[in-house]
Amino acid sequence: MRALFREMLRELGFQRIYDAVTPDLGFEKFNEKEPDIVLIDWAPDFDGIGLLKKNSQGCEKL
Repeated sequence: MRALFREMLRELGFQRIYDAVTPDLGFEKFNEKEPDIVLIDWAPDFDGIGLLKKNSQGCEKL
């Protein structure tokens, strides 16, 4: 599924596309790459709301 989204985003003109296998790796990339947009799917222990909460607790980038 991630490959499909990457390809669709490339076709729309996005060039810098990063993905992650786990929410923790995604959070690391989120902080390292400072993306303009983030697409998040649902995970059993982590979702978009969890990312926002985690980000507001320990990161200044949002």
